[in-house]
Amino acid sequence: MFRRRTAGSFATVLLTLAAMAGHAGPLPDPTRPDYLNHAARAAAVAPGWQVTSIIISPSRRLASINGRTVKPGDRVDGATVLQIMPYAVKLENKHGIFTAYLLAGDIKRPLTGPHGT
Repeated sequence: MFRRRTAGSFATVLLTLAAMAGHAGPLPDPTRPDYLNHAARAAAVAPGWQVTSIIISPSRRLASINGRTVKPGDRVDGATVLQIMPYAVKLENKHGIFTAYLLAGDIKRPLTGPHGT
């Protein structure tokens, strides 16, 4: 009788843990930079702003925002481009300063040598 109760309790605990795991979201990666964290991006980005590409070289910084190519100082959809970073663009409009992030899947690594080596 003792064994039957123990087996039933063990099965109940396993089912409870399985149910809890099913409701939990994915665990965040503590080593992932904040700018790649979707929750952090969602809190910092004004809706309706989409950065689709960023080009940075020693002589220029360009970004494609809402379908337009811009550089620092340019205006796009009522906002002024303040800064272009490798992963985001800082803008200012009548509501204040905000950041529009490049989609995490679109971030490319810079070349390390003349042929990517």
